Amino acid sequence: MDFLPNLPKQYIQDQYYKLRKQIAEKASWLMKEVEKYTPWPNGVLLKPGEHCGVNARVLNGNIDICTQFFENENLTDKDRVAIIYHEVFHIKNDKQTEMKEKRIEPIRLNPPAEFKEFIMKYLVIPSDYNSYNEPIRTNEINLAYNSIITVYRILPPIYYENEITAYSNEMQTITDVSLYYKTMREYKLWENKELYKISIQKY
Repeated sequence: MDFLPNLPKQYIQDQYYKLRKQIAEKASWLMKEVEKYTPWPNGVLLKPGEHCGVNARVLNGNIDICTQFFENENLTDKDRVAIIYHEVFHIKNDKQTEMKEKRIEPIRLNPPAEFKEFIMKYLVIPSDYNSYNEPIRTNEINLAYNSIITVYRILPPIYYENEITAYSNEMQTITDVSLYYKTMREYKLWENKELYKISIQKY
């Protein structure tokens, strides 16, 4: 019989207990840091984001902080401030659009070499082992990479316009971030420009 550790009662009842605790400890500091660059919008809260695979997102007028926001060890505190600034910018400046995805014939993007290296290092191969604790095979690496750069669904062009504007402003406003996050947002800016061009044609 496998040994099962005695988990805290709060964790059993709420799988986001750790995230809620982290937000409670950091929210005030994050808001004050963002206010060095822009006033904090009235009534906007930092909340735990459930079932989300990004760092943070805007949902129902508030900012959801997702699990990887704190768990991604490549992010510095300044990176995290930049991420929240980005979401505040969305709240203040986004053009409204319907968030309805449209399925399209698969289109494979062609990232520049520096972004391919970043994708391979941080998005495709975060570990030398797969979920079965076996060494990663070349075909698994290629499949994972192609999955990341292949577009199967597209959103309206305005969505990508909003992202392009937000990333451009963030990069101009908060410059002293880690090399990891600097490359990440440059990649996301490039990606959203490519998706915008596809959306103009296909949506």
